[in-house]
Amino acid sequence: MGERIPIALATGRLALGTGAWLAPTRSARALQLPSSGRPESHYLLRIYGIRAIALGLSTLLAPAGPQRGRAQRIGLLVDIADTLAAPASRLASPARQLSQLLTGTYATLGALALARSPRVTDITQVTKRPAPPTASIPIDEPSANV
Repeated sequence: MGERIPIALATGRLALGTGAWLAPTRSARALQLPSSGRPESHYLLRIYGIRAIALGLSTLLAPAGPQRGRAQRIGLLVDIADTLAAPASRLASPARQLSQLLTGTYATLGALALARSPRVTDITQVTKRPAPPTASIPIDEPSANV
């Protein structure tokens, strides 16, 4: 079950993001956003869409373990920020409630998945980078025949 929630959230991000990018008018109507036909709305939905796609791909393409956990934490941060931003918005009540429900669900499931994931206790498990190559500069030895 440990990997199912992050994969499901990432897949949902891809679906929602792709829909917002390719069909912003339909996405705006589905989210009950006002002015669904305005170019400004299309632009903002496409910004949201590509962000959701990037977050989804970062989770799906990261290897299981610490790197995927990092991608999950970034997604959780975004979901919490989106959830907190909804009450401050000037969206009509149904759109605000739907947005909060969606982002709040993602934040809750993301936090649950992170809480259930194994902890990394050895820092070498997080980053195993090879040592950078060292340049060897030949040093002239003093000549004995001076």
